[in-house]
Amino acid sequence: MKKRVFVIFIAVLLTVFFTSCSSKENSAEPADKQQETESVETGDIVLTDVLKKDSIPVFKGGVILESQEHTDMTGFIIYDFVYYSDKKFEDVKAYYEEALSKYTIEQEQYDRNFYNASALIDDEHRIDISVIDLSTETDPEVPKDAKTLFQIMYWDPTE
Repeated sequence: MKKRVFVIFIAVLLTVFFTSCSSKENSAEPADKQQETESVETGDIVLTDVLKKDSIPVFKGGVILESQEHTDMTGFIIYDFVYYSDKKFEDVKAYYEEALSKYTIEQEQYDRNFYNASALIDDEHRIDISVIDLSTETDPEVPKDAKTLFQIMYWDPTE
């Protein structure tokens, strides 16, 4: 229980930190205008332009909620994408465990409702993945068909 509280605390802390930093943000569109990940484009940030081709696939069928471009960090830009899916948490978690297995995993944490991992793609690029089970969520802000939330943070060097 203490480990889960610690993981949630760290996730909230990181979210607050990155939200408080100056960033270029694109909010979610109305549900009828949201796009699936195969053709994701949110404002000025296009996922396929950001991620190196074939570096990290996005879970098919995910719907983008938000994207941010954090440009205030020294030495790199962080591209942050948040999605939801109507698929089970276990399916999304397994997908990302497999996708990250070909990279150097720096840290990995999980419990029955949360998965977080950081991996080095190569000597310069890093990816952080968080997957959260929403199946018991009753928050009116969460889309009714959302069972899983996942976040991709891609660290791209600027030098």
